[in-house]
Formats: sequence, structure tokens, C-alpha cells
Amino acid sequence: MVTILSEVNEPACNLAVSKAACLLGAQTNVIVDKLMWEQDYNGRIFSAMSDVIFVSTGTHMCLFRFAQKSSVPVLCMKSRTHATIQSLATMMTMQVEPVSPLLYKQSEIMCSESQTCMKRCECIDEVLTDANVIIAGPTTKRKEKTDVFRFTKQDAYKGTPDWIFFHCCPRGEEISDDLFCNYNARTFDAFENMPYITAALMAKAVKGHVF
Repeated sequence: MVTILSEVNEPACNLAVSKAACLLGAQTNVIVDKLMWEQDYNGRIFSAMSDVIFVSTGTHMCLFRFAQKSSVPVLCMKSRTHATIQSLATMMTMQVEPVSPLLYKQSEIMCSESQTCMKRCECIDEVLTDANVIIAGPTTKRKEKTDVFRFTKQDAYKGTPDWIFFHCCPRGEEISDDLFCNYNARTFDAFENMPYITAALMAKAVKGHVF
């Protein structure tokens, strides 16, 4: 039994885990709850009903403690600092590209160990200059900031002719149809890869585990 423990609703990740479970011949159990992370018994309770636990949460260190108290593998779907499934699916989609993506807290480490640079930019043209991989989203909830993040496929081509585009979804009005559905857009490819990445993570986690 694969348990999806959702403190934060992540429909795409939930669907990926469900499909991955089907690929591996397992069933899924979805629990939506605001957990009291300070209670250490949570890990033991959920372990009793699961073979693998996937968690989406707005925190992270509490998830680490939850995993320590669990007797089955615990995998992070998404937390305050990590978006494991989506990040790996994105990298799987663009693995033929000679670039290193900037992903959450790992960006500084990846920049120091690769040819990718990180800098603060003041305008959209500066952001897109020589950017081979463009990752946008999620859409800001502050309407006055929408224009700051708005750009088109013409802006992308002006930055570099060799670009690919991803969006974290849901897509907001700052991303035009001609950009989101462009031949260079890889958002749908990344989402199609999510179940396979999830299945690989699940298989790796349970390999050699004694239940």
C-alpha cells in the first residue's frame, strides 16, 4: 500500500504517485490532513498502514523527523525547500541539454559546481539573455506583480535562439498561449515523465527494505 499524505494539495504529484503505484502493481491511499508535526508517534502510526509514504507539506525539517520515526520509506513529493518529483522530471526532460537548472535551495551549490551562473536581474531582457532553460511559475498571487513576470516567445528568442521552457503550473495570465504551447515548451513532457520518476524513486526506496 502506497500512502499519499497531503498537508498541501499537489494534484500533479498525487496523480504521478498514483500512476507510479499502478505501474508497480500497488494501490494508493490518500490522506489529506493538517498534521501535528510535534507528535513523534505520527511516523509510527502511518507506517502501520503503509509500505511507502509520499508526503507533500509546507514545512521540511518536520518531515525529516517524521521519516526518522517511520519504519517504512518516506519520500518527499514537495516541501518548503524541495520539489523532488517535479525537479527530477524536469531534469529528465532536458537531460540532452548541456545545462544545469536552478532548483530551489540547491541552486547555489549547483552554480558553484557547474557552468551555470546566478545573478540578480532588474529587467526581463537581462533575465532571458543567454538563458537556455527557462523555468516559470507558480503564478504570483499579487496582481500588481503580474506585468513584472510577463514575457512572450519573442522575448525568449531575443535572449537566445536555443531555449526550452517549463512552467510549474497552474499557468497564469502572464504566460501567453504562444509561449506555453510553443514547440520549445517542455511542460507537458515533464508532467508525462513524473510517474516514471516517481516509480523509479519508489523502487529505489523499497529495494532491499525488510518490511
